[in-house]
Amino acid sequence: MTSIPSSKKTKIETVQPLPKPVLTLLMVCLMPLGLSDGHINWAALHAFTARHFHELLAANDYQGLFSYLAGATFGELTPWIFVLNIFFVWTFGSLVEQKLRTWRYPLFLLIGFIGSWYLVAMQAGFNAGKMYIGPSMFLFYLLGGYLAFLPKKPFKPSDWVKPAWKIFREDSPPPIFEQYWVSPWMFIILFAIYSLALQYSLSVTKDQLVNLTKIALAGQVHLFFIGRMDTANAAFAPLPALETIMLGAAVAYALVHMVSSATVKRPGGELQLQVLQHYRELRALDMTHEQACEGAAKFTAVPVEIARDWITKGVAALKDKSENS
Repeated sequence: MTSIPSSKKTKIETVQPLPKPVLTLLMVCLMPLGLSDGHINWAALHAFTARHFHELLAANDYQGLFSYLAGATFGELTPWIFVLNIFFVWTFGSLVEQKLRTWRYPLFLLIGFIGSWYLVAMQAGFNAGKMYIGPSMFLFYLLGGYLAFLPKKPFKPSDWVKPAWKIFREDSPPPIFEQYWVSPWMFIILFAIYSLALQYSLSVTKDQLVNLTKIALAGQVHLFFIGRMDTANAAFAPLPALETIMLGAAVAYALVHMVSSATVKRPGGELQLQVLQHYRELRALDMTHEQACEGAAKFTAVPVEIARDWITKGVAALKDKSENS
């Protein structure tokens, strides 16, 4: 039998489904956008303060508390800040969703939605009236989950639009931008720069920035991205932000182990991939389906019945493997 050179062997890869809960979360972020527009009255009403948090908690007004946290979390100062926020929600949240799936991912989001602000409220001290606005604390929580499952290979935007039946990688080399500029650490660095820039921009007004830089254009840029903000707001609290990252990593790690222990794993593991790969290679040599099944089974020392089942349900086997990895 003619062997195929190793450089020509077909490589198999899994295809990740489009993250539906993340899409829902992005649509939720749209709701307060039309109300905010950087107005001082809107910020004064919806910005988070530890004082008001404790007042609602003491009154057992949990419905009001949930609504209050939603307004503070998903409040968007301007459309441009909104675009940056949803970019990081998609980047960090989609990876965590791939690992958790089912009801565990919404639970992960709910814990972060409440827990991030709880950490701010518990460490407010004498700054109980300090106002925080926007999803930065929630993004730090998603970052913690992202770090718990830090991808070992660069993120590929093309994976989200690839057909589900396409499980064999093409022989053509990937584009250059998919090899270099989409490293997971680049997203983390960009988020750190964005968070610090936003925090500083909220700490100064347009006039203060112009007086400091003596550049009128700086004030216009500030107004363009931040909006009309005359109140002293902040995007996040530094120490609670670090604790929120650790909380996100801990919760994600715990939930994914719940998934592993509760899921019945299919037998085979990596052997399934070897059977599928050899089956594909034999089919490329014009063998029939049955001949290729028998050949792949003999090569991998797997009973023919089991190999035939794996080949028939190849896509499902690959999905199960990606969920349990």
